Amino acid sequence: MRTGNHVKNQRPLKYKKINLFLLESDYDQQIPDAFGFSFSGVKHPVHLELPLKQYLLLKNDFPMTTPYFKFNAKKDMYELNIEVNDLTPVERFLRGLG
Repeated sequence: MRTGNHVKNQRPLKYKKINLFLLESDYDQQIPDAFGFSFSGVKHPVHLELPLKQYLLLKNDFPMTTPYFKFNAKKDMYELNIEVNDLTPVERFLRGLG
């Protein structure tokens, strides 16, 4: 026999409360690189020289790379000097340009 939303003679569910901060020590707090990838054990240095159009494309797709760019007036190029956690996004961007 039903009474409201409960079935007669059925105990209500009890949930155990877990303090999630107690489990925090089991996980590493990783800061992602400018491309959004977390540390995978090896850092890769990247040096790129890009003309204005490619610089704007990269900056638009990955805005966190902006502080790592410097303009080289002698070459009329934008230089990116950065260490990344994974080369995948850099390689994908360069393949897209070619």
